[in-house]
Amino acid sequence: MEQSRRRFREPGTEQHTNLLTREQEQHAAARITHGLEAAEQAGTGIDADTARIIAATLHAGYGSHLEHFAATGALNPAGALNELDGDRIDLHQPPWISALWDFLERIHNPHPDQPETEHTEPAPQVFIQPRDSGLDLRPGGRWLDADRHPDDLTAQMNEIAEQTPGTTVEVSAWLGFHQLMLPPRSDAEDIALYAQGIKELGEPYALYAIHVGAPLEVRDVLARHEGTYESMTDFVAHAPKESLAYALSKADRHIDPTRGHALDEFEKILRRTYLCLEGTEGVHVFHRYDRHPKGAA
Repeated sequence: MEQSRRRFREPGTEQHTNLLTREQEQHAAARITHGLEAAEQAGTGIDADTARIIAATLHAGYGSHLEHFAATGALNPAGALNELDGDRIDLHQPPWISALWDFLERIHNPHPDQPETEHTEPAPQVFIQPRDSGLDLRPGGRWLDADRHPDDLTAQMNEIAEQTPGTTVEVSAWLGFHQLMLPPRSDAEDIALYAQGIKELGEPYALYAIHVGAPLEVRDVLARHEGTYESMTDFVAHAPKESLAYALSKADRHIDPTRGHALDEFEKILRRTYLCLEGTEGVHVFHRYDRHPKGAA
C-alpha cells in the first residue's frame, strides 16, 4: 500500500459529519474503548469490528468509502485512507483515527511493487473474527488471504477460534471481492471459491455470482460469458455477425433514417436474449443458457 500521510487539524475547524444519535454515540464509544483496550492488552492493532464502529462515527456521509465499510464490511483500503487524510473527517477523537489508520495500513499487500489506489481491486482477503455464544463479536482475529485451498483456510479459521475458547468465527470485513457482499457465516469453501473466481475472471465473475446468489466454479461462468463491452452500444455494434446487429452495423445511417430506432429495438432484443450486467469496468454479457451442456460431445 502506498505510504500515506496523517494530517490532523485543530479541533473546531472540521466539518461535523456525525449522523449518530446521542445514545448511539455513547454505545459506539463504549465499544470502541473496549476494542482499543483489548488491542493494547494483546499488543496488536484493533479488530475489524472496532474499525467499522470507528468508521461509522467518522465517515463523511452516504456513499463514502468509510460509510460503505461501516455499513457492510466491504473495504477499499486506499479510498478509506484518502478520506482519513481529507478535510471532511471530524477529528475530535485523534486516538480513534490513529487506530483506524493503523488498521488500514496493516492490511497485507501481496504485490508491493504494484501500489494500490482506490480505483484498483486488491487481492481478496477476509478478516476472520471470533463470536461468542451470545452472538457478540469478540476482540481479536486477523486478515487472511482468501485465495487459498479451502482446507488451509479452514485450518486458519479454526486456529483463530481456538485462541478464544468457546467461540465460533465469522467474516467481519473483507476486501478485493468487487461488489460481492460476503455473509458473516460464510464457510471456507465458499470464500475460497469466490476468491478463485475473482482471481481468474475479476468483476464478471463477481457480478454473475451476485446474480446467481451463490459461488460458482470458474468453468461454469466461462461457459456462459460472452464477453465484456464498454457499453450496450458497443455490444450492439459487436454482436455476432449472424445477428441483426451485424446487418444494422453495415447500414448507412444517412440512407436508412430508421436505423437509430432499429438499434434501440435490437438492444431490447439483446437484453432479453442475453444477461447483461453493468459494472464499473463495462457491460458483462452472459448467455442465459449453457453453451456446453453436460454430457454434450
